[in-house]
Amino acid sequence: MNIGKQIHVLLKKNTSVYVKGLGVFKRVHTPASFDAHKNVYLPPVTFIELDTEATDGYDLITYIQQTEGCERTEAEQKVADAVSHIQGQVLTQGQVMLDNLGQLIGYGNSYVFKPLDLSGFGFAAVEAPPVAQTSIADSNQDPKEEAVTEEPPVENQKEEEIVETSVEEDAAETAFEEEEEVSNNRSFIYGLIAAVAVLVIAGLYYYYSQYYQGAPKRDATTVGPAQDTVPQVDTTDILSQRDTLVEPLDSLPNEVVQVPVDTPAVQHKYTVVIGTHPTLAKAYEEAEAFNKDGHKSVRVITPNLAKNLKRVIWDTYATKEERDSALRYVRKHIKADAWGDKLR
Repeated sequence: MNIGKQIHVLLKKNTSVYVKGLGVFKRVHTPASFDAHKNVYLPPVTFIELDTEATDGYDLITYIQQTEGCERTEAEQKVADAVSHIQGQVLTQGQVMLDNLGQLIGYGNSYVFKPLDLSGFGFAAVEAPPVAQTSIADSNQDPKEEAVTEEPPVENQKEEEIVETSVEEDAAETAFEEEEEVSNNRSFIYGLIAAVAVLVIAGLYYYYSQYYQGAPKRDATTVGPAQDTVPQVDTTDILSQRDTLVEPLDSLPNEVVQVPVDTPAVQHKYTVVIGTHPTLAKAYEEAEAFNKDGHKSVRVITPNLAKNLKRVIWDTYATKEERDSALRYVRKHIKADAWGDKLR
């Protein structure tokens, strides 16, 4: 068993690994740091060290037992054999190489662990860039005093007054520009809020007029008793003229009374869907666009649950055949991804 590779694999996921008979192998990571004395940046370094007296860490015996699926006693025996082999090489040769870890060197009754040299990976200190030092002028020297000595005091006072006045004017102009910019931003925000409110109100009005006021109302037709259209004939005249006048039976009026019948409205169960949206505002926007193009039958169907998608339909139909015929027309001339659905 290659005990060095086993420890190397465990150290990738654990900070320490305990090997009975050798000690605890620890993975130590030193982050990058700055050495102010040498003015260099030290690179990050990860190395492995051995503590022969510690016992805390992930047990190598448990790992061997899990990977090879054997009993713990068998795993302990395998680890003990590997450790005894390493100790024998240290006694005979003075040192032994652990793969992927480093060298284990005998030192009296104990061991000294020398990790692998990582200098070949190009990890080296990086010099810090020099800080630009600016020369500090003499603070005791006042440029105003030199200007005073060169020019008359009266002219110097006038120039100072002009400079102060120009600075105050610039500050006033800057403050005015900032206030004007803030007011413009507020006006834009208020206008945007008003536009959104108008769109919402227009959508609600369209929805109310489309589904509450635009529904066709059925006229109630009252069916009254049929009027008697047979003319009233005086029986005395008929008796007096019985011998001279004989009326045929088919001479009576044969008019049929037309009674209006209230036909029940046909319930539409099928529809053609041309779009779905997560919000009513988007759905009404698409429906209004179709209405402006002349397609007055396009409207929005509100779902039973608010979280469901809002459907924009082309129209509703009583039979599936009518719906399929309209669907073919819509896919060919209006919207290719339209589909048929059934009203719930």
